[in-house]
Amino acid sequence: QAAKLRELELQKTEVERQKTELDKLKQQLQAQSAELITMKARSNVTENQVEALKRDGEVKQVAFSASLLTSGSETVGPFNTYTPLVFRHVFTNIGDAYKPNTG
Repeated sequence: QAAKLRELELQKTEVERQKTELDKLKQQLQAQSAELITMKARSNVTENQVEALKRDGEVKQVAFSASLLTSGSETVGPFNTYTPLVFRHVFTNIGDAYKPNTG
């Protein structure tokens, strides 16, 4: 009888120890869950920032070919004041960077 009682006491002590350990593990799990949520939010913010930087860093490619005259030769200038040369005959305008109305 005393041996069984002692065995039950030992089992009770072990169960209490396991309950305490389980409570600690639950607390750790809650802390890790909260940290995971925070990390996911930070990851999303970082991902959005990276995408924005990629968009900002993209270089728009431009190229144009234009002439003052359709054919032949003619003297233009000299000018005493600032005078933009407006190339009216645009052959190629990749990226729409050249404005034939303003030069």
